[in-house]
Amino acid sequence: MNKRFLLVTILLTAAIALCFGLPKPRYTSLDILPALNIPIEFGDWKSKDISGKLDLRGEQYNFINNVFARVYSNSQGRELLLLILDAGNFHNPKVCYGATGFTASDLPDTGLNVSGRQFKAATVYLSKNNTNLVLTYWLCINKKLVGWTGQKIQEFFYSLLNKKKAGLMVRVDVPTFPNDKDNAVRLAQAFIAELSKELSGQDIEYIFGK
Repeated sequence: MNKRFLLVTILLTAAIALCFGLPKPRYTSLDILPALNIPIEFGDWKSKDISGKLDLRGEQYNFINNVFARVYSNSQGRELLLLILDAGNFHNPKVCYGATGFTASDLPDTGLNVSGRQFKAATVYLSKNNTNLVLTYWLCINKKLVGWTGQKIQEFFYSLLNKKKAGLMVRVDVPTFPNDKDNAVRLAQAFIAELSKELSGQDIEYIFGK
């Protein structure tokens, strides 16, 4: 029995080392981001693309297949970042920002209006030195909104079947001041409501779910 126990322990240790020690291949998906028709300008909003400034070449970014990143600004001087990650095994933004020195605190979920349909998105307040952000985000896999548990289940299912999926994390990051978080939330709500009116039915489903 001791020999069997020792053999099982060795095999399990080896399996764990192989799973977590070897470099992981880059995640591949249905790669639907290039097909999404998200307007560069609409209403009072104009944007500039910053996706080319993101360096995702390291192995730590192998879970990302593609990224959409634009900074939108309006005539009042307000700016926000619309970020869409096409990725697998998503990381919670609080963890990612926390690793870079930000302090994160949860805010109440933000109600969003998408072409007359309501849903709630997770919202976080992030601060570091003089940088303050209100970050609103949600996960949408194959046109269905999911939470963190649902995302893990979907990830396991598609990995088990070796099937590709359209898995997106959508984020709206609004720079703000510590005493102006409510206005930052309202700006994100207005932006999403206006943006959704400019999108086709399929684009809305991929980004906001059915």
